[in-house]
Amino acid sequence: MGDGQHSTSRVRLQHDPMECKIEKLPWELLVAILSYLSVKEAAKTCLVSRNWRYLWQYTSGHLEIYDRDRRTTDPDVHYKFVKLVNQVLKLHQGSTLDQLRIGFCFRGSNFTFDHWVKFAIQKEVKVFELDLAAGRQIFDGFRYYYFPDINTLSSGDKFYRFCSNLKSLRLVNMGVKDETIRYFLSNCPCLEQVCISFSKCLQSLRVPGLFPSLKSMEISWCNNVKGIEVNASNLESFTYIGPNILVPFQNVPQLSELTLGDSYCYNFIFKADEHTSYSSKLRKLKLILPPLAVWKSTITSTYPDNFPRLDNLRKLELDIKLRAGESLVFFTFFTKACPLLSRFTARIGYTFVSNETIATQCHHESSARLCTRFVHKHLKEVKLIGFTGGRSDYKLALHLLEIGRCSLNKIILQPTFYYYKGKSLALFHKQSKRLERKLPPGVKLILIPSSS
Repeated sequence: MGDGQHSTSRVRLQHDPMECKIEKLPWELLVAILSYLSVKEAAKTCLVSRNWRYLWQYTSGHLEIYDRDRRTTDPDVHYKFVKLVNQVLKLHQGSTLDQLRIGFCFRGSNFTFDHWVKFAIQKEVKVFELDLAAGRQIFDGFRYYYFPDINTLSSGDKFYRFCSNLKSLRLVNMGVKDETIRYFLSNCPCLEQVCISFSKCLQSLRVPGLFPSLKSMEISWCNNVKGIEVNASNLESFTYIGPNILVPFQNVPQLSELTLGDSYCYNFIFKADEHTSYSSKLRKLKLILPPLAVWKSTITSTYPDNFPRLDNLRKLELDIKLRAGESLVFFTFFTKACPLLSRFTARIGYTFVSNETIATQCHHESSARLCTRFVHKHLKEVKLIGFTGGRSDYKLALHLLEIGRCSLNKIILQPTFYYYKGKSLALFHKQSKRLERKLPPGVKLILIPSSS
C-alpha cells in the first residue's frame, strides 16, 4: 500500500463520524473487539491508525503460524521460520491466547521448541497444535524433537489453569512419552480432541474414563505402540493407524466415526469378529488399506469369514494403493455388509503395471463379483478419486453401478494430479464416456478437476 493510500485512509478516518467514534472507544474495548480476529488479521489493523499500531499484541484470539509448502532441507529456511515464530511470540503481550497453532517441516537442526510449549502454557491456550511435519508425507530422516518431560512443566498456577482450560491438543512428529499423554488425559477435564502422530516414544496408552469431554482422538503412525486401552464413554471419533494391537477399544458406546490404517486395518477386514463390540454402531468408516490387505483381497474369491453387518454405516471411504491390473471388486463386499450405506468413496493410487497381474486377477474378480451380486436400496453416491479408466477402476465403477442401479443418484470421477498431467488423459475421457453409456436411468456422471 503506497503513501497516498495511507493518507487517504487517515483523511477518511478524520471525516467519517463513525470511524472517529471507534477511535474514541476505550483501549480495553478495542482489544476485546480485535480478539475476535486471528492475531494475523488483528495485526493488519495497525494500518487504520497510529493509535492501533500495537493493539494486536494484546489480543487474545487465535495465532497460527504455518509453513506447509516449503519442503527444503536448507537450514537457513528453517532458521528464518523459527526466528519469525520467536519474534511473533515475543511481541505478544496479552495475558491469554485462545489458540496457538505452529507448523513447519522440521528436517533436523539443533533447534529446541520447549519455549513454544511454555509460551502456550503461559498464555493458557485452549487449543495447542505443534506440527513438525507440516506439508510432508515422508518422514524418514527427520532429526527428532522430544516434547518436554511433564515433570518440568507441571508446576505453578499457570500450568494448572492451562490444563483446566485445554480443549484440543495436537502433537505431530515428536517424541511424546506415555506418561505425558496420560497426564494430559487425566488432568484436563475440558479436553475434547487429542492427536498424537509420528511419535517414536509412545508404547502403551490407556485412556481413562475420568472425564466425559473427550470426543475425538487420533493415534497414528506411532509404530512402537504395543497397546491401547480406550475407556471414553462420550468418544465419537477415533483414528488409529499403526501396528496390529490387541483390543484397542474397551468402552466406546458413542463411537460413530472410525479411521483405521496400516496393519490394524487388515485385521478389521479379515478378523472382523474381533470388532463386533463397536463396529455395528459406526456411521462413518475410513480404511487406509495396507498393501497386505490389497494382496489378500486379490487371492480371495469369497466374502470375508464372519464379517458382521455394519447396520448403521452411512459413509465409507477406502484409501487403496495397488498395482495396475489388480482387482478392486472385492471391496464392494462392504456395500453388502452396510444396508444403509449412502456414500461410497474410493481413493485409488497405482504403483506399477504388471501384465502378469492383469491376467491372473480375472478369475478371482469374477468370483468376487458373484459374491456381491445384489441390489442396494440406499446407495446414493459413488466417488472414485484417482480414476484412470484402466481395468481396475473401470471394473469397480461398473460393478458399483450394477449394485446401486435402483438407488444411485450420481457417480463422481476425479483423476489425481499426476495422472491428469500424464499422457493417459485420453483413456480417462474415453472410459468415462463409455461408462456414461452404461448409466442406469436417473444416474448422473460428474467429472471434476484433478486432485493433488
